[in-house]
Amino acid sequence: MEARQTTAYEGTSKTRALNQKFLATKNIESPKERYLEIFRIFRNDFIDEIPEYLLTPKTNPEFAIYKCRKSFFLKIVRYFLHAIESRIDLSASLLVDFENFKVFEEGLRTGEDRKTGENRITAEEIKKANDFLDQAIAELERPPKAKE
Repeated sequence: MEARQTTAYEGTSKTRALNQKFLATKNIESPKERYLEIFRIFRNDFIDEIPEYLLTPKTNPEFAIYKCRKSFFLKIVRYFLHAIESRIDLSASLLVDFENFKVFEEGLRTGEDRKTGENRITAEEIKKANDFLDQAIAELERPPKAKE
């Protein structure tokens, strides 16, 4: 029997392992702990490097786990919105920072400079995502405030 060939989009064992980590978060009952783990995955398991070449499923089998893709930023926004909908207790300052990040992310997708396809995600933009994730993680790691 001939071995089945893996397509570039299916990725590598690293990509599959990351997908398994995401699936495992569905088994975490506490919304706070679930989103903490999801934000840790985004922060620590996705690749910060920006390749010199245009990143596509054909040019790199780990395409899906790079931070230099606009969809990475959109995923952060969507998961944070889910965290808010889960009624996790979040500080007003983190919510303001999230609104700013959301505006920033929308600009990545819809800004005039992005319509040509010429401009790629920069290291500074990845740093903004990492900084926001660091803030969210730090807040979710804090023990709950004692009720007065």
